[in-house]
Amino acid sequence: VTVSVLYWRERFREVQLPLGTAVRRISSARESMSAEKVTLHFEGKLGLKTINPKAFDAATTVGTLSDKLRKAPGMVLTPQQQLLIFVTSGTDAFMPAPDQTIGDLFRMFGTEVDQIGRCLKVAYCTQVFQG
Repeated sequence: VTVSVLYWRERFREVQLPLGTAVRRISSARESMSAEKVTLHFEGKLGLKTINPKAFDAATTVGTLSDKLRKAPGMVLTPQQQLLIFVTSGTDAFMPAPDQTIGDLFRMFGTEVDQIGRCLKVAYCTQVFQG
């Protein structure tokens, strides 16, 4: 049995691999990713407090990040309020899927921020915002 695996280096490429080899490579990639740290530069929108930059494991998902932000000191949300997370890059912003890892987002959308260095810029709020 062979499976198709998409690799991201400079661009995606598809490779046919035996199932056992594919599983070993994916496991190895996840292990190396979990050792990485990604610095997130946070920006609260629409009245939410901005949190200082913080490093997270690259394997952390957006859903887990959302749960951690809800519990952050100074974050006052009712249980009914949703917390929306946006990745910002220049003047663009998008909402990543909850199962997306911040390591993958950092590799694609990481940016330079004065006095912090290379990081992933993350905005959060309780409703969709502009600007």
